[in-house]
Amino acid sequence: MADDRIGLALSGGGFRATFFGLGVLHYLVDSGHNDQLAAISSVSGGSYASAFIASSLAELDRSIADATPQEFTGVVEPLIASVTTKGIWKSNRFGQFAAKAAIVPAAWYLLKKTLVRNSVVGRAVVHLGAAGAVSVVAQQRGQAISSAIWDVLFGKPAPPLADGAQRGVDHVFCATNLHDGKFIYLSSRFVYSRTIGWGSPRRETFSGEEVSLTLRDAVDASSALPIIFPTYLLPGSAFENETRPSTPREIHAVDGGIYDNLGEQWFRTVSSRLSEDEKTHHGIVEPNVLIVANARAAMKHRKWLPGSTIPIARKRIRFLSSFASIWRVVQVLLHNTTARDGARLARQFKDAFDYHQETSEPPPATFSKVYQQPEERATALPKGIRGSFVGIGDTPLKVPDAILRGTLNGERIATDAAEQAVVRATSVRKTLLELNINWKNLADLNLRVPTQPKRMKPDDVIRLMYHGYVSTWANMHTLWSFGGADRIKTLEEYGKEWGHHGVTAAHVAD
Repeated sequence: MADDRIGLALSGGGFRATFFGLGVLHYLVDSGHNDQLAAISSVSGGSYASAFIASSLAELDRSIADATPQEFTGVVEPLIASVTTKGIWKSNRFGQFAAKAAIVPAAWYLLKKTLVRNSVVGRAVVHLGAAGAVSVVAQQRGQAISSAIWDVLFGKPAPPLADGAQRGVDHVFCATNLHDGKFIYLSSRFVYSRTIGWGSPRRETFSGEEVSLTLRDAVDASSALPIIFPTYLLPGSAFENETRPSTPREIHAVDGGIYDNLGEQWFRTVSSRLSEDEKTHHGIVEPNVLIVANARAAMKHRKWLPGSTIPIARKRIRFLSSFASIWRVVQVLLHNTTARDGARLARQFKDAFDYHQETSEPPPATFSKVYQQPEERATALPKGIRGSFVGIGDTPLKVPDAILRGTLNGERIATDAAEQAVVRATSVRKTLLELNINWKNLADLNLRVPTQPKRMKPDDVIRLMYHGYVSTWANMHTLWSFGGADRIKTLEEYGKEWGHHGVTAAHVAD
């Protein structure tokens, strides 16, 4: 519908999530639905995509809402060239870090062997100093990685976060507040924490201090994955307001995926609970359509984990067991938030679809009117919100095939009432099969793309973007009659559009 307002949630998942999310955005731009975008909410790897689009289009005095397909291609092409030719590990940032890090063991060895050879107290002081130095080096390692990522993706100083306030689409970056285990949202128009309240990315504090967050502050806070990166420190003064003039000096933030790895809770549970006055004051537009791009792979059982015992000299020795356990715990948290929130959203998408089929009208609901509790589902209509998941582990055939089987999200639908959806599903399925692509193989290959922020293969980048592009079209057209681009491109044509001529359907064949 012409008056739809679209919310887009971009999940975490490193560079894999970055390019999968860019593929979803590319479809919206190609199909002309980008002018309906109200906000993009993102975490971690999805925040790289959101920030890059926001900053690059701002240089053209544009936003994603008014960008043309040519402008979108023009700003993303240099990003693809950068990540496929540069590696963050070869960045000058790492050369500087390695030089500093090498001083620590050398200094420790010299002091231990010369100055405190026979002193118990001296040795203790040296060992404690070495432990502190290792901690500092670990923090600098994370900062070096963060700086190298910024150099590879953006290659320029970070602009002030508030500079995007007049560009129409809210880019909301989600982080986790370690003080209370809740969310922190950072945008060009506002900063918000449930326990601290509202603030501004650029303001003069009550003490006269000037505070100005940068786009990099928002991205680094959103992507500070524990163990890999140090906790990101946000200035508490950015959250000062009339009702809370005193805030913590520093707010410790980590990866938003720890709290909400799909990045959708800004739409589902936060913006929907704000008063109309709050929404008006901060320029928040609540969407009535939600697309969730999920680049996180499902967690699989592993027989062997780092930290397991290894037989050495007739004994079983454990290496890095504490480190490995903490890392696995982080993965469990990311998986469980994705599974829990995904199940809730799936119910709401199904409710909206059922209502649409029964009444031939879209549900007149935003999340403010959505019923959250499962027991209310049987008695409360209208409910649900239009939208769909676009999952990296799913093929574009998943939704059309489900509709043709008379199901959606594992639940039965009334196929007689869903006649038009069945017609669209049949057409979409025919188009997808005519592209002569092994979609299952394509999804499996994309799931195997590492999430680590390192130099990527051109084939991987094009395949990820193509997967996000085609899946968004297939899902949204089948369920909600969203228009598509003039014609769905083949994989070869899509690669050529981005200047890569070697990507063919043969690369995803059996």
